[in-house]
Amino acid sequence: MRFLLVEDSPELARSVHDLLSLDGHGVDWAATLTEAQDCLNATQYDLILLDIMLPDGDGRRFLQDQRRAGCDTPVIVMTARAAVSDRVDLLDSGADDYITKPFDFKELEARLRAVLRRRGGAAQTVRSFADLSFNPLTATVTIQGESRDLRNRELRRNKCWLGCPFGGYFSTQSSTLPAAMQTGNLTVRPFSIVTRVLYDKDTKKATGVEVLDAETNLTYEFKSKIVFLNASTLNSTWVMMNSATDVWQNGLGSSSGEL
Repeated sequence: MRFLLVEDSPELARSVHDLLSLDGHGVDWAATLTEAQDCLNATQYDLILLDIMLPDGDGRRFLQDQRRAGCDTPVIVMTARAAVSDRVDLLDSGADDYITKPFDFKELEARLRAVLRRRGGAAQTVRSFADLSFNPLTATVTIQGESRDLRNRELRRNKCWLGCPFGGYFSTQSSTLPAAMQTGNLTVRPFSIVTRVLYDKDTKKATGVEVLDAETNLTYEFKSKIVFLNASTLNSTWVMMNSATDVWQNGLGSSSGEL
């Protein structure tokens, strides 16, 4: 998923950016409201993390202006104000949630999950597929009736179902899952569509894939060092031509030997 982080403290912004990036999300950082507006004009975000006290204005006024303009992107406000009246004012101004500074990153992750779950209309916390089920709140996975605790935070990255940072499986065809499972532990995302390959024009290497969840219509970014694209000729060509269009007019489909 892609988040917009509006925060003028470089230290806090760097910490939050690193946290969300490790979870597989794309994060754009804006230190001012002007930069935040420029980002919103250029990109569609899944969620905004918004500070209140910024060098060029009040985040509450910015939030109100966004809501009046019809922007319905979920917003979590980061504030040092703990009074009940301040929290009520933030919610009435259009915030979906708030978190009080200083905050624990575990609380921030939980609030992100809760807001996105509400916005996605997911009534159920537990996700299931075949004989697998995953509860992101308790960090437990159940396989054929046997429950296991996921203690390492990396095992929970990308809201994974099987919890493993070593590989990703994205498919609309569940029939291919057994073969994929034999390759080892995977981050399983069935009913997902790879829309483009993420490309770093400086290193000239693929850095992962952008994936559309066909059930929720939400977009995720999955970072990896190696990408195996196994699809029909037509679909593979479409994905490649949709990738790195800021570098080549016809995307990666026109770049010979760059990956």
